[in-house]
Amino acid sequence: MLHLALSLWLLAAPAAPAAQARSFLGELAAGQYRQAEAACDAPVRARAPAAALQRLWESLERAHGAYRSLGATEVVATVRGVTVTRTNVAFAQGTIGLQVAINGGGQVAGIFIVAASAVPGVPRPAAEPLPDWKPPPYARRASFHEVKVTVGSAPWALPGFLTLPDGQGPFPAVVLVAGSGPEDADETIGPNKPLKDLAWGLASRGIAVLRYAKRTYEYPRECAALPDFTVTQEYVDDAQAALALLAARPDIERDRIFVLGHSEGGMVAPRIAASPLAAGMIALAGSAQPLERSVVMQVKYLASLRPPRATAAMVREAEADAEAIESPALKPGMRVSLLGVPLPAAYVLNLRGYNPPRAAAALRKPVLVLQGGKDYQVTRVDYRLWQRGLAGDRLAAFHFYPTLSHEFMPVRGAPSPADYAVAGHVAAEVIADIAAWVRTAR
Repeated sequence: MLHLALSLWLLAAPAAPAAQARSFLGELAAGQYRQAEAACDAPVRARAPAAALQRLWESLERAHGAYRSLGATEVVATVRGVTVTRTNVAFAQGTIGLQVAINGGGQVAGIFIVAASAVPGVPRPAAEPLPDWKPPPYARRASFHEVKVTVGSAPWALPGFLTLPDGQGPFPAVVLVAGSGPEDADETIGPNKPLKDLAWGLASRGIAVLRYAKRTYEYPRECAALPDFTVTQEYVDDAQAALALLAARPDIERDRIFVLGHSEGGMVAPRIAASPLAAGMIALAGSAQPLERSVVMQVKYLASLRPPRATAAMVREAEADAEAIESPALKPGMRVSLLGVPLPAAYVLNLRGYNPPRAAAALRKPVLVLQGGKDYQVTRVDYRLWQRGLAGDRLAAFHFYPTLSHEFMPVRGAPSPADYAVAGHVAAEVIADIAAWVRTAR
């Protein structure tokens, strides 16, 4: 849940020189919130002043126990002059990964959670590196190849990968749309790359797949500067550009291009699939509830864990934030908060009244909905809403996987944020079900 909320807006860019990142995290840990605010660039200071940074840090301690120590800091990426660092931060009930972005001027340009670990009360070693990603066993690497592509054009050109089965084609194709927050082309979280799993798995079964970095990942500061930023800019425009890229290629079946969205990407998929270039859509753990209500649900779930990962106070805060977001008094240009994370009113107003299952039904195109039973971020409640909204629609199909997580990876026991630190792959049965549907959907 915190990954979802923080990823949305408390991030103006990916991160920085290790010393500056560690200094910033040290100030947060020491309660020196004004000093931490002073280390941030202007866009971050506007969205996350000292009081917001204090709420952020205190929410981490409520969820993971008292702060213990900072582990090693490593540089994980450099994007457009902004350096991204990752630090494992040990708390009493486990270790989480925090990424801090540092701009060319040495200022903090963003902070977000990338992983949460471990066995409660037994933090992972602070300097433990993330395991290298390895191809899933169902990826037949000799049967496909991958080419770099550019989705869209200036000023929002995005790097991507087109994974093509070997042979002449033309091939049916899928555009992958990542979930909330600044996601790279693989939707990397912790040691896992679910979109890369999907791309390589589907290409091994004769389906071309296009994936690309989200606009909020490639242009975080530019997006943060837009006062009216909505899911149209975050998702729809770029995904429709990806559809156009595929439709222009002779090795792609022009009338067999599908949109596949994960999580919030699944929620927005009906808006993308409204394009005449889309033959249909696939929602993987697609949110069907309003964003603010989804967060309330997640906080309540985390508070129910033993030991709890959220407090009663956090539940009350989430509920109060949801009421403010849903207030008729909310107008464009205003700002709201979600668990201490500032949000522009334009973002939530753009989604007010939006019903993804109803929008999907209105497409009159094939729709596939997949849901994991061990998903606490998007749950059976959402799945039932999809089923209800598409009831009686002969073009709709559904698959439920009792043991799979939000990433469609196996989970034992009660799901929790710790699952994001466990290396795995999208389940083979999910790949098989999607491939079979794409080949037959009409």
